[in-house]
Amino acid sequence: MRVPATALLAVLLASACREEPDLSRGGVELVYLARLPAEMQGPQRAHALGETRSRVARRLQALRIPAVVTSEAGRIRVALPSGTSSSAIQAVKSLMPVRAHLELREVDDEALVALARNQLLWPNVSPSVKLARYLPEVSEPSDSALQAPSREAAAEAIRTLSPGVPAGRVLALEAPEGEGKPWKVLMLGPAFLDNDAIADARAVMGERMPAVLLEVRRDAAGRFEEVSRRLVGRRLAITLDGAILTAPYVTAPITGGRVQITLGASGTVEGAKLLATQLSMGPLPYPLALEAERAIPPSRP
Repeated sequence: MRVPATALLAVLLASACREEPDLSRGGVELVYLARLPAEMQGPQRAHALGETRSRVARRLQALRIPAVVTSEAGRIRVALPSGTSSSAIQAVKSLMPVRAHLELREVDDEALVALARNQLLWPNVSPSVKLARYLPEVSEPSDSALQAPSREAAAEAIRTLSPGVPAGRVLALEAPEGEGKPWKVLMLGPAFLDNDAIADARAVMGERMPAVLLEVRRDAAGRFEEVSRRLVGRRLAITLDGAILTAPYVTAPITGGRVQITLGASGTVEGAKLLATQLSMGPLPYPLALEAERAIPPSRP
């Protein structure tokens, strides 16, 4: 179940009642399995789990969600006090799986076209998936994308074609631009900027649409400007957890160490605030999967 960003933020703010949650009257515990590498053991595994727990706690604190966060045996436990509404619990469930791993990558139209001509792989792709060319604006060059009728069809095409993707490149999903529009799959080049280069993130109002303004660290700003000069006339994809948020054309070198992520027509100010908070707190080091939801019995009447 997905919770709209507006409802999510309202629930989060309504849940903020005190800094230290009182669990003496019971509550709800959400248990998450941290997907750590199997080869990671001993002190290294303990450190990774502790870092993940710390990031979770910081994220919840920044969003003013009262919770006690602990970790043990490869799991993160989030305890919410009695009185937390079912909608608030669902909001936390929706928030926790989002790692918020951000990357900037060049869109590689030529590599996608070459992949679609691979006679070993393409015949195995569903006939509903087509290679399409788009002309968004007269002044912009055409771009390529695989067009699919559903998320499932697009994801299946990615799985089928992944063995033929060149090293350093990835296939990524781009959500429909509106009702009835197709899902798209783009080919992206190597990442040249990620969360480590972000100094700050904050919600702003762009041209008629909510956005998140990123400030790049000073030591990465020069590299960012250099790459953006090379990409003038091409598309730059901004991805979150591997999915494309936006893929605008670079019309001029990006100077000043700032880049704006526009959330699109369906974006909201509340959604921009949530994304900015997630990016400011940094990504979760490892994915989390909800394993159990338990009632916490009261320790006093």
